Amino acid sequence: MEAKGEALAGFTLCGEDRVFHPAKAVITGDTVVLTADKVAKAEAARLGWGNFAKPELNFFNKTGLPAVPFRTDDFPPTTQDSPMPKK
Repeated sequence: MEAKGEALAGFTLCGEDRVFHPAKAVITGDTVVLTADKVAKAEAARLGWGNFAKPELNFFNKTGLPAVPFRTDDFPPTTQDSPMPKK
């Protein structure tokens, strides 16, 4: 696993409230560790699960193939947009 460029991008994390927040992702050995200031106890994680104005996903395997968007939850879909963080 590797990040092409700076820090890993495109990960989000939620707690019991099911509100997803941008997460800091760090590769530790063969594991990606996620943290988010607004999430005390993680319930679910997602990668690339949202609208991106530009390609931001930079998570690749050792052979150079990009990770596909995924989610660890099975929450029902919603038609409500979640607020995008300002950069």
